[in-house]
Amino acid sequence: MRANPLLLCPLLLASTAPAVAQAEEDLANLFTQGKPILDLRYRYEHVDQDNALDHANAQTLRTRAGFQTGSWYGFSGLLEADNVSRIGDERFNDTRNGRGNYSVVGDPDGTEINQALLRYDHARGSAVAGRQRIELDNQRFVGGVAWRQNEQTYDGFLGQLKPLDKLTLTYAYLDNINTPFGPDGQHGYPTNPANIEGHSHLFNVAYAWRPELKVTAYSYLLGLDNLAVAPTAAPGSQSSCTSGMRLAGAREGFSYALEYARQRDYGNNPLDLNGHYFLGELGYQQGGYPATRCSAGRRGPATAPSRRRWRPSTCSRAGPTCSSSPRRMASATAMSAAACPCWAAACRPGTTTSRPTRVATATARSWTWPTADRSPM
Repeated sequence: MRANPLLLCPLLLASTAPAVAQAEEDLANLFTQGKPILDLRYRYEHVDQDNALDHANAQTLRTRAGFQTGSWYGFSGLLEADNVSRIGDERFNDTRNGRGNYSVVGDPDGTEINQALLRYDHARGSAVAGRQRIELDNQRFVGGVAWRQNEQTYDGFLGQLKPLDKLTLTYAYLDNINTPFGPDGQHGYPTNPANIEGHSHLFNVAYAWRPELKVTAYSYLLGLDNLAVAPTAAPGSQSSCTSGMRLAGAREGFSYALEYARQRDYGNNPLDLNGHYFLGELGYQQGGYPATRCSAGRRGPATAPSRRRWRPSTCSRAGPTCSSSPRRMASATAMSAAACPCWAAACRPGTTTSRPTRVATATARSWTWPTADRSPM
């Protein structure tokens, strides 16, 4: 990971915090109160598409190992490595193995550092620098793509400030995105590189007025310099600025979400982006399990030359951790349909088929040592 002066931000936050009386803490707490991490996740995925490709059958095992330190005056650290390995026959296209006659299951073999970070926690916020997990709101635009075996993580700085009760201000700077398609294949894969380079800025303001209403406003400026919307398109043609607002709440088992966003081109993107995103979601939970959760949305074209309109009406997140409906707007959460198989061929930009993709998966976590806490988003 490249050196970044933003790694000093937690130190700056600590030095500017008001002086308060603190009990002396032992530096050894970083190790004596730390926790080892060991997580094994076996998965079987079957993809049956109504096209000329052979059905895919993929068995993979993700092994995650690492160490979460304890806390010393608010400082802590995390180091975590992942390995994804194929089990059995290679009867699927993992986007790197050359098996183009099979449907895509985007879980290529490989080993890489998943998270390596320094964190500082304060009564009024937190700061995280390094390679880290970032999940904002429903992860429609920024998330970890946890549906895939190789989690998507981000290199940069994340700061959270809580100046008032119920108000949370979030800013993140990113200079690299480690996609689910890594660690191999940085060059020669314009639509799904292992790492997406560029300078991105994430702004998110959330006010949790009461359980029945949380208001969130956001603007995500994604500079995706080496990512193209198509194999023959110019690099950076998915760079975008997405601004929107989200209302969500729950009461007596019922929940709802309303959201609108507009996406325009950003940075050196040669395309003229002008997309609109609408989301309406209603859910009911009974006995600790969601009984129903359905949504309806509408998205405009991803680029100005394409004037097709597509109006989805789907069940939201019924199984995998995916978007509420297939992608029409660019996002940092997932850069192509291969990242999440619930985006069928009919849902990818530029396709005209209306036939569905059938995906069956079975995921088992065989044994887990206490895993580090997830991002505070």
